[in-house]
Amino acid sequence: MIKILGSLEEAGKYRLPFLVYKPKAREPYDISVRIHDLKWPSIRYCLRIGGKEVRIKQFFLDWFFPGFPKSMLKDFSSGYSMIRSREVKDYVLFLGRNYRNHDSATIWIHGTMIEMDSSSVVSDDEYERIALDLISDSPDPSVLSKFQFPDRSHFSKGYESQWYEDNRIARLSWRRTDRYSIDLNGRKLISDGLGYLRVADKIHEIFIFQENNYHRGLWIEVTSNDISLDHAVYDVRKGEGLFDSEIKLADNSGTLIFRKPIGPAVVKMIVDSFVVTAGFSPGTILEEVSAFISRISDILDLLKNINDTVRQADANL
Repeated sequence: MIKILGSLEEAGKYRLPFLVYKPKAREPYDISVRIHDLKWPSIRYCLRIGGKEVRIKQFFLDWFFPGFPKSMLKDFSSGYSMIRSREVKDYVLFLGRNYRNHDSATIWIHGTMIEMDSSSVVSDDEYERIALDLISDSPDPSVLSKFQFPDRSHFSKGYESQWYEDNRIARLSWRRTDRYSIDLNGRKLISDGLGYLRVADKIHEIFIFQENNYHRGLWIEVTSNDISLDHAVYDVRKGEGLFDSEIKLADNSGTLIFRKPIGPAVVKMIVDSFVVTAGFSPGTILEEVSAFISRISDILDLLKNINDTVRQADANL
């Protein structure tokens, strides 16, 4: 259901799983909200800069690693163009061509994916000015702190689509978790939900972690390496356009791809009989990914503890 709004303030009437970022220096128009639909909840509006119309879309990204510029990726890791980036305050603004072949930009702020798109030629500086405007008077991210990933995610409710990435989320059973933490080079990420599936005696699991109300995010997949399941494991590769580094891990145990200097990053590792794939949000430095790799045995023990706790809670229902 799409509802037309007279102002962005009216969005406060709806229970949305993301924060709404409003421009202060520019007047939004053509404002709408999508709720109670087969598609994920979102806010859309337009604004003008330099006489050009820019469309803004905001939503909670739940079908791919946190904060990745998904609208600019034509496959797992290759962009529709060379993707540029720049730091805006304490966030990362990505710039490039999107699936519409338009000049576009994305920025991920406390779990809200903001996509900016225009059929006109919009410069990087103009997109940065819009981003700065949107975060100039940010809402308090703690207002959503009681909601975990399964509460905020659309596809965790079982909604299916034509895209395999959506269905990878929809087919899992999702649960809230206790607030376990992973410490990576001094950065503490808190457990924020678990999705799991068993095929015969094989597993596919996705663990969500976040820091400071989704200021940073970590997505960990643990999958039996011979599971009979379509699209169980991503083909992790450097591609063209987003990542600039590819590192083979010792003993041919895995691959790390990274965008210098502050991510995003993906690492894929073979650990015993499992494939472990982890996606690190923008704002991640290489030392944090290295800490994850060096502590993988302890981290897998923690994930097992989370899983056991969730299953025990289910058994007690």
